[in-house]
Amino acid sequence: SLRHFANGLFELLESLGLLSALSIRYDGHSTMAKELAQGVQRLQLARSEKNVCPTRPAADAPSILLIVDRRADLVTPLLTPWNYQSLLHELFTIHNGRIKIPMDVSVPTSQSPSASASGNEYVLGDD
Repeated sequence: SLRHFANGLFELLESLGLLSALSIRYDGHSTMAKELAQGVQRLQLARSEKNVCPTRPAADAPSILLIVDRRADLVTPLLTPWNYQSLLHELFTIHNGRIKIPMDVSVPTSQSPSASASGNEYVLGDD
């Protein structure tokens, strides 16, 4: 239920020390986003009434929690290819099928049959 998600989200924000200057924004057209935001706000109010000290001092700029309902935008996940090659490109950048991995990044010794390695440069196969 949303109460379970609100509790988990609140605990995450509390562990990160982001509750002292938290601003919550959500899509007004989504009842689920509104209920989740209100649940976090209730927990935040209950915490402040208990006068519990924040885990970290308030940041200079307020933290913003943005709650987005994925049902409002069904196309975006389909536009982004989420596979290992796109993840590698996002992290290290692929140029002409080659990835140069920084020396401080550990790479497992077992390799995929579709990739060959030379030093810290990996060549992706056609698979």
